[in-house]
Formats: sequence, structure tokens, C-alpha cells
Amino acid sequence: MTIQGDLFDNAPTGPCGPPKPSDAELLKAQTDAAIKRGVDHANRVHKNWLEEAIYYLTLYLKDHPGYFLCEDVRGWVEATFKNFPTPPTKRAWGGVMNSARARGLIRSEGTTKTKSLEYNASFKAYWIKK
Repeated sequence: MTIQGDLFDNAPTGPCGPPKPSDAELLKAQTDAAIKRGVDHANRVHKNWLEEAIYYLTLYLKDHPGYFLCEDVRGWVEATFKNFPTPPTKRAWGGVMNSARARGLIRSEGTTKTKSLEYNASFKAYWIKK
């Protein structure tokens, strides 16, 4: 008795090699890499910065039901906890949101325009507590 192997085990990749990632895949990879660099930098400057930021996010979630943007959390934390260090780059806050989502604390509910002029009303993830 023989067992059939995977259909693509010996499939040629063609003259150009394996398929290239789409623009969307490349953009996501670049965004994820930038967020990781931001979190890593924040953690180097302030030990356990990410874990503290997630803790403050959980406090935010207790007092702020409903939908929110990352900038809402960041602004609340900066105004409420003056001793919490501002990360070297705001991209680190994207890591907070991604980590919180991975831990099952929040989920993304699509996108909405930012409130801040700093972001030129660009679209950002809209979040809600899980």
C-alpha cells in the first residue's frame, strides 16, 4: 500500500521562483516590523514597557466601555499616569494593541478615521473589549 504525498511536494516553482507576496502582504510585514522595532526600542529604554502599557490598557477598558482607537488609550494613559514613560516612537502603541488582541483582551471592529490632526484623518483600527 502506498500513501500519496502532498500534491505540491515536487512541484516546480517556475522560472521566477516561488510566488511573490502581494502588496498587501508586503505592507503588513513592513507595518509589523515597524511596530516590533518600536516595542523593542521602548522595552530597551524602559524595562517591561510593553507589559506596563498592557496593564494600563486593561485599566482603560474597565472605565471606558464601547469602541475606541489606540490614540484614545494612549492619550488617557499619558494624561492619567504622568510617571509612565512615553515610548521613543508612538508605533510602540501598535504593539500594545496587537499584544492585547493576541491575549484575547480586545478585538478589532474595522476601521474609522482618526480624531487627531497629527494623522491627517487617516483610517485606523477601531477596537472593542472582548
